[in-house]
Amino acid sequence: MNLEPSENTSIYGYKYFFNEITELYNNKKMPNKILLSGKKGSGKSTFAYHLVNFFLSKDEELKYDLIENKINSENKSFKLLQNNSHPNFYLIDLGSYYERV
Repeated sequence: MNLEPSENTSIYGYKYFFNEITELYNNKKMPNKILLSGKKGSGKSTFAYHLVNFFLSKDEELKYDLIENKINSENKSFKLLQNNSHPNFYLIDLGSYYERV
């Protein structure tokens, strides 16, 4: 099992929250900000990458699987995110910044 958040195609323990947010999105009631908090390693980044994939792959051939809460590893957006080359996503990694300071 790969533990890198951007590479996890499955999500665990967040199904209820994920479904709530996707329902808000589908009903055009999505807030303009979402704050995630919790202990390091609890799955927040993986959850965020799943949300990003859901949003970006909505109109793609191999879109996010809402029933299984899984990312299709052959999905175009997933591959672009893996290569840090998706035109609609930019990761700001403050952890790397603070490690250098």
